[in-house]
Amino acid sequence: MGGSAERGQRRPSKTKFGNLSFKRLKKSESASLTGSDSASCIICVGSTGTGKSSTIARYTGCSVRCGGGADPVTELCQLWTDQKHGEENPVWVDTVGWEDRHSDNTDTFQETLRFLSNNSLTRVSAIIWCTSPNIRQDCTMQRQAQFIDQFAHRDIWDNVIIICKQSVNPTHDTAGALRAAQGMLATAKTKVLGYRYLDDPSFTPDQQTALQDSQDTRRLFNVLTDQEITELIKKSIQDLPPPVQVVFQDQKCLDCYEEGDKRLMSQYCHMQKCKKHPGKLKRIHPGGPELFHLSEDQTALHKGQLTSPWYQVGCVPGRERWSCCKKTAASLGCRQVWVCCRKDLKDVGCRKRYSCCRKQTDFGSGGGGCQLVYTCCEGEHEEEGCQDFCLKCGRKWGTQADKCFKKDHENMIEI
Repeated sequence: MGGSAERGQRRPSKTKFGNLSFKRLKKSESASLTGSDSASCIICVGSTGTGKSSTIARYTGCSVRCGGGADPVTELCQLWTDQKHGEENPVWVDTVGWEDRHSDNTDTFQETLRFLSNNSLTRVSAIIWCTSPNIRQDCTMQRQAQFIDQFAHRDIWDNVIIICKQSVNPTHDTAGALRAAQGMLATAKTKVLGYRYLDDPSFTPDQQTALQDSQDTRRLFNVLTDQEITELIKKSIQDLPPPVQVVFQDQKCLDCYEEGDKRLMSQYCHMQKCKKHPGKLKRIHPGGPELFHLSEDQTALHKGQLTSPWYQVGCVPGRERWSCCKKTAASLGCRQVWVCCRKDLKDVGCRKRYSCCRKQTDFGSGGGGCQLVYTCCEGEHEEEGCQDFCLKCGRKWGTQADKCFKKDHENMIEI
């Protein structure tokens, strides 16, 4: 068997796709809308060891490395042309297995999308969902169905073919996967296939001889030859509706400000918003300085001096008068003043103090302040924070989350 594979870049240790150009993605989407099936692809997905690589090898005739157990043999996405049916047919994409102990399912899905982007494959003719017999819609089936749905929400399911490896009764053995698909779209027309390979190594030599000699026995145990498998898959693909467009959108998360398509964003965001004061506490006098008099008592004074008239004769007393008001010496003062400073009553004060706590400002006797406030907003220390921060990592809300908390990006806008 001939054929070659185009390899993608090795999966990064961290989920970062900064080199993904969404402008280039949109151009490739526009080109794909007017192209033929040669611009589309068939994607094989599923858990490790469910027959993705062997399905591609048998259908395309390419020399795809296949494994016989649960250990992964596909460590990165690969592109295979259809050598058997002509290169004008959709290319096949072999993906890294889900539920693999060496990789994260989300990273695997993101790597697949990135591979499609790098190869300008935004039209999906079919999703081949390879499974093992499982009649229950367990969390594994549900999780994989959610990933498949992300290729094109709800629109992808009529183009999905479930192939069950080691299946004697496909209708029964694919019940779990089919229920998971219908959970995504109740009206989905998802096709179901299942079979056992004639060269299955689990058969004993005697069993293989019996199966090769009797077509009825093969049909009874649902054992198919490579040619029969190829024809079965080919007919199922031909009956599918037109390819589905994989749409990439430029989006932004307002919680961590990460940008890109939501499906390709990091799995981490900020955990929970809380209010904090970024500034430190300081002491201030909120009231500011004011003038005041040390004493509230008042007295009457004469501003002038006692003088004697020029015509006073001899030593006759009682003739002295105040120069300010011309009153006699024994009369009360003609001017009301404050006792503390002898200033006129119109004067607002002779000393300074803080209006908030009434402590004097003279010679620093007012101290460092009578009230604690934050330097960031002048708010009191009992008041709620003035800015939003993440409760877990302590970073400001709306800044990079790094590996703060694993969760979906919920607060998204299109950009």
